[in-house]
Amino acid sequence: PDLKTSKPEPWYFNLWGVLILLACLGPLAFPLLWGSKQFSLFWKWMLTLAITAMTAALLWSTWMVAQTILRQFQSAGLI
Repeated sequence: PDLKTSKPEPWYFNLWGVLILLACLGPLAFPLLWGSKQFSLFWKWMLTLAITAMTAALLWSTWMVAQTILRQFQSAGLI
């Protein structure tokens, strides 16, 4: 393909666009990561595993905080 006539890749598929969207949207940005040509297969898998692990850790910690708050309310007789 001729470089002068090819369209530039949209901002949300370039390296920084994908990284920013992964940081803001987490796993919701996986289709953009996997559709981007800026990342090798290795980095696509590494970022997918890292974001999935961080998301799981955040969900687990949120659950634990909610359970602690619920127990505190129950012990105070508010529930």
